Amino acid sequence: MNKSINRSLVVPIFPLPVVLFPFIDLPLHIFENRYREMIHDVLKSGGTFGVIRIEEGATISGMGCLARIVDLTKLPDGRMNIIVRGCDRFSLLSLVDGRPYRQARVHRIADCEPNIDCFEVARDVHTALDDIARLSSKLQGVPIDVVSDCPEDPTELSYWVPARLYGSPAEQQRLLEVETTIERLQDEFRLLNETRKHLAARAALKDAFS
Repeated sequence: MNKSINRSLVVPIFPLPVVLFPFIDLPLHIFENRYREMIHDVLKSGGTFGVIRIEEGATISGMGCLARIVDLTKLPDGRMNIIVRGCDRFSLLSLVDGRPYRQARVHRIADCEPNIDCFEVARDVHTALDDIARLSSKLQGVPIDVVSDCPEDPTELSYWVPARLYGSPAEQQRLLEVETTIERLQDEFRLLNETRKHLAARAALKDAFS
């Protein structure tokens, strides 16, 4: 099972309609005064802040991802363009008052080192991705490369797949919340395999009529 770091912490919270995953970079444009203040405070402390998805009805998801600032450009009017990188996941415990921006007490969740079973499922995922790229290239008549920056590490791969290939925030949130790396990879392999079978059927139909 994944290991939890046995202490809670209070972090600034940035609610967004998107899902941030560990190891993944996300560009953000900071323009509201409260979030400018939040970024200044994060930079001053050298810490992280939490990115958490806003669901329908402006409710906040129960799990998000800690974000570390890796690049920042300040604009003349005080706005900022930043790039953040996902760190550990966290579960939301409670909201905390006291600042103009939102804060929350969260429980940080660290992923365990992948075992041999994870690497086996990761190989299946890599094969499915290669097949999807090959079949898509055949159907569209142009080279398609969806795996050039695909990571080898199973845990990183388990977050790369939903971050790069799934457009639905609800599906991304579901995969973020899957407890273990191997379960996440198994879920993703099932989704990729369905896509692969669909593309293979279309490619066979194309060959039959060409």
